[in-house]
Amino acid sequence: MANEESTLDPKAIGIEASWGFGYGDAQAVILRRQDVRQVLIDNGVDWDRATELVPEFGSDDALKRALRYSPKKKHLTIKEFARPNKGTPRAIGIYVRNAGVTGGEAGDGWDCAARVRWDAASSSIVCLPPEGETKFPHLEAQQIGLHMADMSNNTMLNVMNVDLSMALTDVGYRMGWISRRRNSGGVYFLPADTDEERANAERFASILRGLAGLTDHKQRSHQFIPQVHELFPSPMTMSSWQGSAEDAFAAEVEKLQKDLESMSTGGTMRESTKMARAAQADEIIAKAERYRQFLGDNVEKIAGQLQTIQAAFAKSIARTADEAAAALAGVEEVAAATRPVKAPKRPTAPKVAPRRPARRVVVTDDDLFTA
Repeated sequence: MANEESTLDPKAIGIEASWGFGYGDAQAVILRRQDVRQVLIDNGVDWDRATELVPEFGSDDALKRALRYSPKKKHLTIKEFARPNKGTPRAIGIYVRNAGVTGGEAGDGWDCAARVRWDAASSSIVCLPPEGETKFPHLEAQQIGLHMADMSNNTMLNVMNVDLSMALTDVGYRMGWISRRRNSGGVYFLPADTDEERANAERFASILRGLAGLTDHKQRSHQFIPQVHELFPSPMTMSSWQGSAEDAFAAEVEKLQKDLESMSTGGTMRESTKMARAAQADEIIAKAERYRQFLGDNVEKIAGQLQTIQAAFAKSIARTADEAAAALAGVEEVAAATRPVKAPKRPTAPKVAPRRPARRVVVTDDDLFTA
């Protein structure tokens, strides 16, 4: 059951939600995957959906995560080995610049100083010296490798900041929220005009409180810190979120417009994708209606733009269907024209059943000369 710690004020038009991770380190908040799934389930998310939001992470995904968050330094470079040895899905090399190889602008040399890979013997991701060596030739490369291995192992068992944000934004987007800023997230608004919207806003606030409860016992630097505020229809609030709503829907329209332009110029978009984009236009129109309190008459303008885009996708779908039908008919015509004509069968005489031989009558001399 959802946390019933508080309910929205009946006069509230919605909630404004945001969250932070301790002091901002990439691994500031580390939580067990199952604990996060349980918070979602306790707030009405079914098991399958919770598992999609917080999936399992294997060694391959974990190594990719470590590579993504590896440090950027001028004298070091970190990249995958093109042909890793057997026993690991991928291996990462940490290279140190060796400027003395050629000198000048002819190019620098790069020496491998550490490796990060899966180790079957320990069932973990480890940092090793370069292949064939027993010691690390460069201390900083070793430290970076150890940190990457530690992050990889943590990722396989736990969720980190980025995992939590991805799960929460997925939930919020499906609930129909809008963002404070067009170019980035961080602060979101969930409406509460209808009973369903109010329930969603309360559920989302409860999820945030549940996650915070998992870190309450930790130092502030490692806590999940949500911020949830009820919003009321004051002039300042309405003005602020009016601009945000207009930006949010302008971004949605522009994204569909770009997809339409890509379809028109590239011509390689799948029919299923076209149908999905046409359906998405309807969804955005319905969503815009929910935000009429901020958008006002702009709802009609947005709907008009989306209907124009939708009609273009629908026309393309119909045209493709007609072209497919014409092509199929053409194939049939070619097939009919090239199909070998069978020679007519020679007329054959009707079959006549063989006559049975007449029964032989034996005539005797007495029969012949009998008067």
